[in-house]
Amino acid sequence: MVNGVTNPKYTEYVKNHWYELIDNYEPSILWSDIGSPPLFDLFELFAYYYNNFPDGVINDRWDKLFHEDGKVYKMRRTFFYDFTTPEYESYHVIKKKKWE
Repeated sequence: MVNGVTNPKYTEYVKNHWYELIDNYEPSILWSDIGSPPLFDLFELFAYYYNNFPDGVINDRWDKLFHEDGKVYKMRRTFFYDFTTPEYESYHVIKKKKWE
């Protein structure tokens, strides 16, 4: 599921929640399950997180809608993550990458 709310106020609201979580609770894992608003800068958030917690890890459920040339593209689990979180499936072989 992709969070497609494009309102700038909502994007700022979400951003503030993530930064509050990082600043106040110092998580060792930055874990998302439903994604982020299309206007939200995930790479800025990830950089902020890693700059504060170099040993921290991020999961792969940061679904994102991208707009380019008037088209909307969904990017799911294809950019940056430290471990995968398969759902409703099992691995039948040993995986080299980390997973939860």
